[in-house]
Amino acid sequence: MSSSFLVDFGNPIALFPLVGVVLYPHTVRDLHIFEPRYRQMIEHAVAPVTQGDLTRSLPIAMAVLEKGVVSSDSLGMPPLRRVSCVGRLLKDHKLPDGRHFIRLHGVCRAEIRHVEEPEGDRLFRRAYLKPVSQPVTCIPKSCRSRLHDLLTGERLARMRLADEVRGYVEKDDISLETVVEIASFVLVQDESIRYRLLAERDPSRRALILFEELERLDQLVELCDLQQWKDWPKGLSWN
Repeated sequence: MSSSFLVDFGNPIALFPLVGVVLYPHTVRDLHIFEPRYRQMIEHAVAPVTQGDLTRSLPIAMAVLEKGVVSSDSLGMPPLRRVSCVGRLLKDHKLPDGRHFIRLHGVCRAEIRHVEEPEGDRLFRRAYLKPVSQPVTCIPKSCRSRLHDLLTGERLARMRLADEVRGYVEKDDISLETVVEIASFVLVQDESIRYRLLAERDPSRRALILFEELERLDQLVELCDLQQWKDWPKGLSWN
């Protein structure tokens, strides 16, 4: 948890669920806030702010909709999955029409204990959360070189975002746990795997999930390479 932003778990925390969007600790998301209920949520979060000091803002938990829910509006107040990521506001730019462009920084994982549905003038949901404790384990140092090898390999090096992640991998002053969070955030696209990474409390197991997904992607690229048109038999394709 960030030393400059302490989360008060004794009070309910605003919930911001989005379809297919996950936030992890140490990662940052830029978001466009336009729905009235979430515009109100941001106004509530920044109410304690003075002189632009967003460290005084209230936390916001990015929640995950239950699998199969099409959109956050389709069922009014759709069910949520158990684990969320508590975030802090790094930026809030309010437009004249009431919309906001925000930057949310992941602080810690938390379990939803009890949801309070909208009531009275409050349009957004909030919940009592419990921080997710993690085992006192360290990701093996060898994982850094393994991740570097994957991202510099012939196939994954072609990924548009590989360079961005590789920069973090090569910085020894960034912890492996943080590197795994960033790599998962940037590179993993499968919605179910993204939630597995969020819900997993053990950093070493999160690293294993990430490597399994990257190795799967590496194999898929290899298969695609085998089907290049220039290698097809004359008049045929591999399909």
